[in-house]
Amino acid sequence: MRRSSRAAALAFLLLAALGAAAQVPAPVPPAGIESVSIDLLLERARKRDAEAEYALALAAYQGLGVPANASQAFRLAQRAAGRGHLDAQYALAFFQHYGIGTATDAPAALAGYLDAAARGHARAQVAAGWMLSRGEGAPRDETAARAWFEKAAAQNLHEAHYNLAVLLEQGVGGAKDLPAAFAEYTRAADAGVVDAALPLARLLEKGFPGRAPDVAARCRAT
Repeated sequence: MRRSSRAAALAFLLLAALGAAAQVPAPVPPAGIESVSIDLLLERARKRDAEAEYALALAAYQGLGVPANASQAFRLAQRAAGRGHLDAQYALAFFQHYGIGTATDAPAALAGYLDAAARGHARAQVAAGWMLSRGEGAPRDETAARAWFEKAAAQNLHEAHYNLAVLLEQGVGGAKDLPAAFAEYTRAADAGVVDAALPLARLLEKGFPGRAPDVAARCRAT
């Protein structure tokens, strides 16, 4: 098989593996916001409170306490992000990524994810890695994708554990490391990522350095 064909086949397998589970985590509301009334959030937002604007953006996105309104969600996230709110910046990039309340804009989404990721936002690190691994918004960069997944995994985000495990198992973006892949799949599975079960069974069945093959592992997993 020619080198270009091998690269295309590997890219296909990578996309299939990464596509097995939801890999870009949705924005999450501020902690404790469920105890704050919509009226109070609106009052705070009128005073240019970025946290309130962000909370209202997610309320409008999810239809919680207010009618669902994607355009309003986008505008509020944009306003809060403009005030430097990190979670709002992630939400804004998420909305641009998936065309929520605005046109889909992969380059702008990736730029927003990367900026938030550089500021330590774990979900943004996963999202940036996800887009770079697929070549969305920029040419595919598997080395950078793996580095972002590693940073998010260090913050114990379960989506990052799964994504990083895929790259470690396949040797994408760096050296193949089956023991490390097994460890990351295990962390993902322990956090409730059901798609990690079969890769774990596959590694156990075949064995890897430091672990003898377990031929019954796949049967137990299914």
